[in-house]
Amino acid sequence: MMTEPKYDELEENNPHLDKDKPYPLSGLLVVDFTHVLSGPTCTRMLADAGARVIHIERKTGDDTRHMGPYIEDGSSEYFRICNAGKESIALDLKDPKDHALVEKMIAKADVVVENFRPGLMKRLGFGTDEMVKKYPKLIFASISGFGQYGPWSKQAAYDTIVQAVSGLMDATGTPDGKPTRVGTSVSDVVAGIMGYSADCTRCS
Repeated sequence: MMTEPKYDELEENNPHLDKDKPYPLSGLLVVDFTHVLSGPTCTRMLADAGARVIHIERKTGDDTRHMGPYIEDGSSEYFRICNAGKESIALDLKDPKDHALVEKMIAKADVVVENFRPGLMKRLGFGTDEMVKKYPKLIFASISGFGQYGPWSKQAAYDTIVQAVSGLMDATGTPDGKPTRVGTSVSDVVAGIMGYSADCTRCS
């Protein structure tokens, strides 16, 4: 087990953090439907910039809650890194009461971020077109591996798959060796960063 970092001390001793200055996204509300890495990277950066981010999880929790490494209290450090600075609530989006609660949250939100397979949010009753029409000020960001349309849009897009089809794995490793996965999930992280920058461009 890992020892939990002393986050309060790290924050207090950070010479680059000036709490007297407002964060750039202070006052914005983000409803976060994301899971695993690409989407949570985006919304964690929004939280880092001062937005209030409410992370909606399944009843069983985000997948990363069950991924190591784990700290002394048994919680996932992977999950904590991806979701630092957020609030979290577990809901069943197919339950009418939970569905109604989420609708109320979206009505008050400035930004919605999701990274499900294309079409799932619409089937749940929270499709982009419907939500933006009902709430015109809403910024709705969808992160996907192969876009929202086209022949590959429904395909799963885990980081390793994207590294393979993009040719990144072929460019990694030794010249005469097999294609090699980059150690970190660089495709997911870059997707999250691009989602964050797109959201911030709209917010500004």
